[in-house]
Amino acid sequence: IVSAIVALDAAQDKLYSIAGGSIDSGNAKAARMTSQQRLDYFRSDEFRHWVACERAAGRQVFWLKDVDKTQGAGDIFTFFFKWRADNGKFTVKQLAVIAEYLEQRQNQSKTQQAPKSWPARMLAGIKKVCQSFGQSKNSNNSAAADLGPHEALRLWLNKEAGGDGIAMMDFWTNIYWPSQVGLSKAEKLAQVTAFAPLYANKAYPGVKEENELLTSLGVTVVIVSNGDQELAIAVAPVLGVKPENVVGSHLIYDKSGMSTGVNHSYEVAG
Repeated sequence: IVSAIVALDAAQDKLYSIAGGSIDSGNAKAARMTSQQRLDYFRSDEFRHWVACERAAGRQVFWLKDVDKTQGAGDIFTFFFKWRADNGKFTVKQLAVIAEYLEQRQNQSKTQQAPKSWPARMLAGIKKVCQSFGQSKNSNNSAAADLGPHEALRLWLNKEAGGDGIAMMDFWTNIYWPSQVGLSKAEKLAQVTAFAPLYANKAYPGVKEENELLTSLGVTVVIVSNGDQELAIAVAPVLGVKPENVVGSHLIYDKSGMSTGVNHSYEVAG
């Protein structure tokens, strides 16, 4: 244990000698590292010795990572949402969820949850969405475009850019997850599997090499995300992470394998 503490001090000293800052600076911007510097650090004697000391003391070393905007450009989960929109992967009911929320937003409603049943007026409107889906996504005059998934995505991106639109958590709570209810587990896995290879060009250079290097040194690299666990599992190999080392929000399935909602937390006991 003493050896591990001494090794940790040396590894931290090495880290800050490369990145700048200090462990007690209180300023995250005081430190900066390039991808190559990170790789060089993980290969350093100090880092490797620290990991070896921890393992010799019977402890497991974890390296926790997010996905979007950290290991790859942009937000993988909204890329997936757009892929579903571009490829017509939404059912009528899933489109209705999106349309209902966008209409409520237009009417400045305070309602946060989509209703369980759809009035005839809304079903009539959603038929127009379905008929025009994939054809009028760029039309500003189409009622379908005003209530469809591409419009939802546009509003989220506009908000991200500092304008008026849908905030991230509103997008997640009212659009992203509710529009997956009704997917079978087989359908969801088929969709994320088809999408995953398309994410490869979004991954930052050096990320896969870094994760594989850490793993080779005996470090357990884990993706921990508020995002879609099944999607993160599908892209984990692209990032050099073992698929079983992914924790995130995930769909809940009933006995027949149909998704009924989403789980955002894990309970650990014993």
